Amino acid sequence: MENNYILNNNYAEIQQNNSIIQYDSTVKKVLSTRIYLAEILKDVVPEYANVSRSEIMQSCFDGEIQIGPLVDDVKITGQRNEDDSPNEGSVRYDIKFTSIVPGINNKIRLIINLEAQKSDKLSYPLVKRGNYYTARMISSQKNTVFVNNHYEDICKVYSIWIVMNSDKDANTVVRYHMHKDDVVGNPSECVDNYDLQNIIVIKLGDADDISCEENADILKFLDVLLSMSMGVDDKIRILEEDFNIPMTTEVEKGVNDMCNLGEGIYENGLSAGIEKGIEKGIEKGREEGREEGRINMLLDIVKDGLISVADAAKKAGMSLDEFEYIMKKQM
Repeated sequence: MENNYILNNNYAEIQQNNSIIQYDSTVKKVLSTRIYLAEILKDVVPEYANVSRSEIMQSCFDGEIQIGPLVDDVKITGQRNEDDSPNEGSVRYDIKFTSIVPGINNKIRLIINLEAQKSDKLSYPLVKRGNYYTARMISSQKNTVFVNNHYEDICKVYSIWIVMNSDKDANTVVRYHMHKDDVVGNPSECVDNYDLQNIIVIKLGDADDISCEENADILKFLDVLLSMSMGVDDKIRILEEDFNIPMTTEVEKGVNDMCNLGEGIYENGLSAGIEKGIEKGIEKGREEGREEGRINMLLDIVKDGLISVADAAKKAGMSLDEFEYIMKKQM
């Protein structure tokens, strides 16, 4: 009987891992939808602050939107979503595309990378990785965007990072970019010639803690779009009513797929957790094992960055302090 629990537990964990891989791929597909990209660009990229979402969608995407490999290892569209240098190795981007800033005689072209990050629990500072990505996006323009010594043709680049579950600095949006400090004198230099690398970090957290500032709309939008706990009907209703997102077939399919996979991750994780709890507490009775398994599952998906601590505490029927106390005991 004990062996059966171990086998069932292993199977549930495999199902959980497969669901997470599929969910990550679905997030990339959903975020690469033009109407969502237009919403993000308008809210966080200064060049689009005064451009309508419809104009961004219709006029500003220059060519195809490139997206990283999916579960079946087939790339959706695009020619290069990877920078490959023999001396520097490969950089794989989740989403990468070129856009145009309208209303200027010499139209400005931007190269934009969008990355979805499950959690900010990393072994390195995320902004340093963003710096590396933008540096590679600049250097890879040699012989593709500009040739010889025509450095005036270099395009400005943005690397936008969406952290879906943040324990630190949640519900914040920060842009890191280059500015000029005059050491001696006050020489004039056009900002477009040096402010070429931009990193934007969007950290999501508990929706109840989102600021009432006007610029916080992007946090509310992404929280709804990427929520794993919100039902599909509520998600569609809020996107339509609060953010004027029309539910085309493509948009609705993406929302449905994300909600179904999110529910699958929860159910598979619950199964794995139940089996773990039963195995550990079989002598104490199945009911205690089930509850322990449920809590173990919630702890696992918090560690994986798939759900916030606050949401996990709610699902466990505990206060935030109680759940955090159990987390500390498990560490």
